[in-house]
Amino acid sequence: MIEWKKIAEREEAENTLLKEKDAMTIRVDDVRYCLARFSGKYYAMQNNCPHAGAALGGGWCDNNGNIVCPVHRIAF
Repeated sequence: MIEWKKIAEREEAENTLLKEKDAMTIRVDDVRYCLARFSGKYYAMQNNCPHAGAALGGGWCDNNGNIVCPVHRIAF
């Protein structure tokens, strides 16, 4: 079952939360997620790099919309 969690008001998200292709770590109910913005849309995913556990929230999106690990520079 999917449970949606509101993290920001739409206006706040569009104006201040993230710039295009940026990523950040957010905390929802004591769980950390990577939040990324690509093509004007927001995406949330696990915050740990599946390769070695680095925080993906410190990374960015490449031109294809993949999240890039800030430590290994591997795109997922």
